[in-house]
Amino acid sequence: MQILASILLFAGACVDLMNLGCAVASYRLRHRGSDRHVSPIPLVAPLLVLVAAISAYAASASAMPPWLFWLVALADISLLSLLHYPIFLLRKRLRG
Repeated sequence: MQILASILLFAGACVDLMNLGCAVASYRLRHRGSDRHVSPIPLVAPLLVLVAAISAYAASASAMPPWLFWLVALADISLLSLLHYPIFLLRKRLRG
């Protein structure tokens, strides 16, 4: 179970890095004047981390600390943008 958890956590970290690369690419394209946009994949990395955490703690003793799962899950930039979206809508409604 620990090997499966490690593989899933690594896959979640890879998706985090790809999403960060998408955000950087979109930022660079916008500043070059291009209308293209590179979309990140939302909620895939946190789901992979959730399954990794469940499989890690299904075993009696986990070799990975819990903060590692939280770090990988919350480092996802697409999740942070989804969490910011309701705040953006509330601000828009209060101003307009």
